[in-house]
Amino acid sequence: MRQGMTILNPCEFILNPEGTVMASLYATTQLGRMNPAEIARFVKARM
Repeated sequence: MRQGMTILNPCEFILNPEGTVMASLYATTQLGRMNPAEIARFVKARM
């Protein structure tokens, strides 16, 4: 954190139908974030 500043960064959460967190990600850059196709594969593999 920069001194005296609050910096917000996006988070991703994938929830199952019951509301349980199946995956979460916090990243300060685009690197490592899931794109829509990756999210679809992740969800389909766990259904």
